[in-house]
Amino acid sequence: MKKILITGYTGFVGQSLCTYLLNQNNAIVGLSRNNGGQEDIKFLPCDLAETDSFQFLDEENLAGIIHLAANGNVGDCEQHPEESQKLNVRATQLLGAYAKGGDIPIVFASSDQVFDGKKGNYSVGDKALPLNAYGRQKLAAEESLLGTYSKAVVCRLPLMIGEHSKYIKAFVSSLKAGKEQMLFTDEIRSVLHVDEAVKQLFKALTWDGGVYHLPGPKAMNRYELGLQIAIEHHLDLSLLKKGLQSDVKMLAKRPKNVSMVRT
Repeated sequence: MKKILITGYTGFVGQSLCTYLLNQNNAIVGLSRNNGGQEDIKFLPCDLAETDSFQFLDEENLAGIIHLAANGNVGDCEQHPEESQKLNVRATQLLGAYAKGGDIPIVFASSDQVFDGKKGNYSVGDKALPLNAYGRQKLAAEESLLGTYSKAVVCRLPLMIGEHSKYIKAFVSSLKAGKEQMLFTDEIRSVLHVDEAVKQLFKALTWDGGVYHLPGPKAMNRYELGLQIAIEHHLDLSLLKKGLQSDVKMLAKRPKNVSMVRT
């Protein structure tokens, strides 16, 4: 039995990852500000944005670290970059330094938002040029982590879907209430189901250090994804309306086509 530390274990991906790891007979240490209430997970209270050291983890004898915790609210990162930097960048660097000190495998969940979205089908060899603060922070975290610990593994993730996704829950709820949904046809992502993502994140603990892309099997725009979800839930397709991201004013710039190829 391996003991794996998971940051952000109460989030969408974190909950699925915990379920998967427990089913694989692993022990889990969950690091978070708030307890997720799962009795089979050892909860250690920690505000990663305010932590200066992770030496309190020494007694856990960790076999691996999977770092999911982040401020993924793109608008909030744009408005409060100094605060989001603490969690998105500094905590990642400190975890990397701790992992290096103990020669512990570490996997960091990064994002397709490190790209500017002008070409699509990005490989790990393509230059990352983020358009917003969140993307810049993810890229800075990648570089800081790998600069600190060359054995670290960075997994760039696309848009995630799954049963417990807040986005899908809200989307389905709105359609059931008869509300029209405007969906972008010019925002393209390599959509990945969370069940597949967590399998790859766990495997990544055994990979050589570096950057990896974990795209889904098919790139699709928001409208195509909405159609797929609506059909699966037997909802009214006439409520789905096509729109353009470029016509909507947002707090932060958003890349259009950040589809990725597996590398």
